[in-house]
Amino acid sequence: MKPATRNPNFYKEIRDIADKNSPALKRIIMDAAGAVDDKTAWNSITAALAEFDGYGVDPLVEQLAWDQFDAELLRMNGLLFDTFGAAGAATSAELSTTFGGAVGWDITYPNSLDWIKKFSADRVKYVSSNSREAIRGLIQDSFENQVTPQQTAKLIRNHVGLDPRRSRALINYRQGLADGGTYSPQQIDKMVGQYAKRLLKDRAETIARTETIGAANAGFYHDTLQAADRGIIDREKYELAWLASVEKRTCDRCLAINGETCPIGGTFPWGDIGPTLHPRCRCSLVLVKIYPRSSF
Repeated sequence: MKPATRNPNFYKEIRDIADKNSPALKRIIMDAAGAVDDKTAWNSITAALAEFDGYGVDPLVEQLAWDQFDAELLRMNGLLFDTFGAAGAATSAELSTTFGGAVGWDITYPNSLDWIKKFSADRVKYVSSNSREAIRGLIQDSFENQVTPQQTAKLIRNHVGLDPRRSRALINYRQGLADGGTYSPQQIDKMVGQYAKRLLKDRAETIARTETIGAANAGFYHDTLQAADRGIIDREKYELAWLASVEKRTCDRCLAINGETCPIGGTFPWGDIGPTLHPRCRCSLVLVKIYPRSSF
């Protein structure tokens, strides 16, 4: 599978655009979690936990300063727009060189603008709702295990920003330390706090790497679509292909679809316009000439 762009490694430039913006997006997630910790009235949370009877957990969860969390997360929109736009502009330059015409890049192109608006809004909503779900599960778990309101409030502060899977890992880690009988409560609190920070950083990095790669690949997809709509790329001669980052850590799912193709402006058989396939996916989109399948 040979990319049809003048620079056969252009997909790496798209990936570099994502990687450049990834640290800033990671920082946004970290800042959002910190804002909740800073702005939540923890004495009120402790008092509400003391009255909690195991029912109606959502009003209790919403007493945290999620408005601050969501306000910080809205910065994701701008960063994903920037990543999408930079990838589209870079693609325009590469396609102009490849096909000898001024391709142009218009982020306000109706199809393109609608896509990035929905993509960024969906990602913000997912991160926000997923974080609330983790706290909901923690409060319910603490109630069932008769954890004191004071201790539960302290636990919540460690879990803000985590998703349910990482939150459960933190719960299990604390329980394992307590069951082991080796450490004092103060030592356990310190170790759990340190592990919580690592889990939050891991989640933030996973979101950042995944979503910036997704936005950058979409910028490539949409500028290629615009070029085809303008007649610069012939849809009868070119199509898009899914390129897996083939290395030791590449998953079987990505390897299985390496080389799959879709029409310009179309979708792959499973319904996506391009990577990512899963968290931390490093796959790319490339433009290729249409050949009989036997040529691949």
